[in-house]
Amino acid sequence: MIPTEIDLQLLEACVLETAETGEFILKGATAKLEAALQEIIPGWQAIGTSSVFGAVLLLAQTTDGGADTVVGTGLPVPAQAAIEAHQRSAWAVFGTPRTNAVRGWRVSDWPELRAVEPADAMKEAVIVRELSTVSSATTLGFDAVIWDVAGSREVAAPGDIAVVFTKSSDIEALMRASRNHGQPVGKRFHHEQVGVNARVDDVVAKYLTAELRNLYPRRARLRTTTAVLCELLTEYGARSIPDIHGGGGIHIDTMPESLSRTLADAGLAFRATGTGWIVRVPTQLSNEAAQCLGSASLLADSIGSVQPVFG
Repeated sequence: MIPTEIDLQLLEACVLETAETGEFILKGATAKLEAALQEIIPGWQAIGTSSVFGAVLLLAQTTDGGADTVVGTGLPVPAQAAIEAHQRSAWAVFGTPRTNAVRGWRVSDWPELRAVEPADAMKEAVIVRELSTVSSATTLGFDAVIWDVAGSREVAAPGDIAVVFTKSSDIEALMRASRNHGQPVGKRFHHEQVGVNARVDDVVAKYLTAELRNLYPRRARLRTTTAVLCELLTEYGARSIPDIHGGGGIHIDTMPESLSRTLADAGLAFRATGTGWIVRVPTQLSNEAAQCLGSASLLADSIGSVQPVFG
């Protein structure tokens, strides 16, 4: 199913361009996307991967194997599944020892973070949903940050993709080879180590690169809409939680039946959490939705200066 906020004209253009060039997997579009992301997150290398599942497998592939080399609890289902797949795998038995391999990885999910322990031999990685959170995570001592694009509200993607950010050239080289069946960059058909297929679809890469041009206005619009909804839902203890497993939004403490009906009438999705409810923040909040919530004038005053990202 294609997400509702996908620009179908842009997607069609990406498909046509990809078909014309004949470059479908891990080609020039992936390199352009990674270069664009490295401009946004300077000083860190960006390694595109097929999904969060693929990204966690790539972490495992930077080690010399062993069931305890990638650990984590309370992670998104794809990340936990990748850890379990690694634990069942015997790839290390058949592979050559990794040059510059790391001892192992401890994986956290934002914002359920554990303190980074510099003296520990394990490397630290964190999974986030937003590029703004990537920027924050890079200041907290992590060795790798996994951006789960599918969970983002700041950009949209027409298919699965994740990006691993790291400052280590050794980790980067191991990941780039491992995602392409163990072939080092520039050495096609030279499978120097056991690898996986965690390559990026070029259609998705082209689309996401185009989406990055709208990152800052879209981010501004989301923040404005979040502020509007927080004000409208103040009596329910509303506060913004922009990045959390399952998708960020506005956290409220109580959900009376009358509010659930109002949110449904306004077309706003919400879900229960262990501490309350998360209301999903739409990229654009219509006047009709604001009227359902009781304040069309507040909406008009607040977003009048923000230009639509899609329109």
